[in-house]
Amino acid sequence: MTGSIKAGEPGSMWLHRSLGTKLISIDVAIQIARLITKERYGQLEVDRNEPFQAIADGDVWIVTGSRSEEFSAEHPPMPAWHGPMRMRISQFDGAITDYSFGILSNE
Repeated sequence: MTGSIKAGEPGSMWLHRSLGTKLISIDVAIQIARLITKERYGQLEVDRNEPFQAIADGDVWIVTGSRSEEFSAEHPPMPAWHGPMRMRISQFDGAITDYSFGILSNE
């Protein structure tokens, strides 16, 4: 993908991409996943997914949570979620290309 122009991409981002400059580190990718999960589903869901991990897949980070199964009457499981949080994040610009609970949709 290095050097390719994305439709509507500002020149500065094209320059970073052309130079192979990846703006999103593994630590930043994990923080993005935590922040979005907290914003959408609350701190409890973040806590259930700790520790978060990330691995590189080409120019994308795949961030996964652990999805603890420690539920109680106060904190029941959410039936629509069948596993840990998973998110694909571009290492170049932080674009999120997948966000699910369970298996990544494009694996």
